[in-house]
Amino acid sequence: MARRVLLAVLVAMLPALVGCSSVVARVNGKNITRKEFYEELQRNEGLRVLQTTILRRLMLERAAAENLMPTAEEIAARYAQWKKERFNDDEQELRKWMKANATDDVVIQDQIRFELAMFKLRTRKLKPTEEDLKRFFNEYRDEYFDKPARVSFRQIVVPSKKVADELIAQLNNEGAMFAEIARKASLDDASKENGGLYEDLPWDMIKNQAPPIHAALQKLEVNQITQQPVKVGDAFVVLKLVEIKPVEPANYEAKGTKELVRERFLQANAISEQELMAEVGKGANVVVLDERYKGAIEPLFTGGQSGLPPELEKQLQQKPEMAEPTQIDEKTMPAPAPSGAGN
Repeated sequence: MARRVLLAVLVAMLPALVGCSSVVARVNGKNITRKEFYEELQRNEGLRVLQTTILRRLMLERAAAENLMPTAEEIAARYAQWKKERFNDDEQELRKWMKANATDDVVIQDQIRFELAMFKLRTRKLKPTEEDLKRFFNEYRDEYFDKPARVSFRQIVVPSKKVADELIAQLNNEGAMFAEIARKASLDDASKENGGLYEDLPWDMIKNQAPPIHAALQKLEVNQITQQPVKVGDAFVVLKLVEIKPVEPANYEAKGTKELVRERFLQANAISEQELMAEVGKGANVVVLDERYKGAIEPLFTGGQSGLPPELEKQLQQKPEMAEPTQIDEKTMPAPAPSGAGN
């Protein structure tokens, strides 16, 4: 979603920049004007932004014509869900991310509106029956619907094995509080304020992202501390196992499960983004008035038996699939705040 938001920011910026001459930056005391910035933006990103803007317009027109535009309530619900999953409802972290990406609520909600409209178009011909959904649930229950085995642990990250050994000795001999030492000594900014706590993380995620930590945690009992530092990259880690939760099998009749199954079914069976773009682009009347881009864009919309021509379809295939309406990569989620887990 971040790449799409960045492009949405560029699209939103262009009208505001036209004709402006105020200063946007200074380099060694010399001004970069908005006019210079706009011209540079046109040279480097103009073609891509215009192509995207045209396709976006075509997509939204089709969604409106088929009465598939998302409602304000749907956009607000998706935005709230994204904030919860991406930032754990931490408004400060959200604002920090927005500032770093030069975006705001309006741009993000506009992007959500577009992606929801696209998703409705991609799935509009799917009419799954109850039998279809039950079959899908049974076939993919382990992969999509069971809550995976999870683990909570604390860690202290230090620069050397010597420091790690000293901390282990202190924890063993003095009964020092692991969380307190993590707050004071850990190099891991993401968890040190939480006493080194990472809570309720899927075992498989740890196995894939941090195999040495996964292997070390598997050897521990709850509340045990590693007696040998775990080397991860150039750092050394001291671990404490806090809690292990087994797989929780999903129940099709449980509250919210049917809705999730239906959404997953739609995601799995939707036409591709490229197919949809080819469909809405076929026969479109696109006239480009700027001579710089006319020759590059107009031929892409001259028709053809399969919709968009091979050149544009090839470009589109290089783009990542849109973030599905309910899927947020767990790797990007910040560690949750502690809720009384072991010290």
